[in-house]
Amino acid sequence: MAPFLQSKWATLLRIQSEVEMVKDAAETAAEVVEEVAAAVEKASAEVAEAEQLPEHGALRRAAALVERASREVAEEAHLAHDIIHKVDEIEEDVKTMIEPIIDNHKHGTRGTIKKH
Repeated sequence: MAPFLQSKWATLLRIQSEVEMVKDAAETAAEVVEEVAAAVEKASAEVAEAEQLPEHGALRRAAALVERASREVAEEAHLAHDIIHKVDEIEEDVKTMIEPIIDNHKHGTRGTIKKH
């Protein structure tokens, strides 16, 4: 049974590593999207507020539309970032729950799980 469990643990560790890489990439992407959206929002707000542009002109309306869209994208990126951090918290909770089981298995003390 030990080789079977070792194989399963190796697979779980590999999956965990891959999930960690994807999570890191998603976090980086969310941060970049958030920064770019904030910069676009600022620039489009400046264009929309430019006094030289006609009040109801197409360029001003387009700039206002881009400003609103970029604000929404920044908010969504921020939410994605929050979700990623929540996943990190859940991951730590799961590790805290599983570590005693792994330790018990390694030390041959099955059936007695320490509670924190």
